[in-house]
Amino acid sequence: MATKLNWYGLVTLSFVALLGLVTISGASLGDKFWGLLVLGAVGFSLFLHRRANAKAARAAEVASAGTRGVATVVSIAPGSSVVAETELLFRLQLEMPGAEPRQVDLAEEVTDYAASGIAQGMRLPVIVDSADPDRVVLVW
Repeated sequence: MATKLNWYGLVTLSFVALLGLVTISGASLGDKFWGLLVLGAVGFSLFLHRRANAKAARAAEVASAGTRGVATVVSIAPGSSVVAETELLFRLQLEMPGAEPRQVDLAEEVTDYAASGIAQGMRLPVIVDSADPDRVVLVW
């Protein structure tokens, strides 16, 4: 689900960015360090927000024209970790209506909490893009 940056978030990020710019214009090296750190944090949070929106848009596109099915987790391995999310590397056995079962590999970012509850053998709902059967979206 795509999230939008509301007015409060925009005002807060703008204020923090302005504070960072004012701090950078300060005289001491320490002030400049903290100002750059604040600006970096603002930039990183905007990057994460944009990335989450892009992922949600791709998932919505597949969901609107895809076929629903079920996937069994054949294997799972941890990937990279960013902030409070972990990338999991799945090997899934897809069971789609009117098709032979097949295996696919999928990298999916999930919260650390959700990652702790996923195990081999679990059955998860999926949507497969009708135009590109290699595009698989897990339905959480």
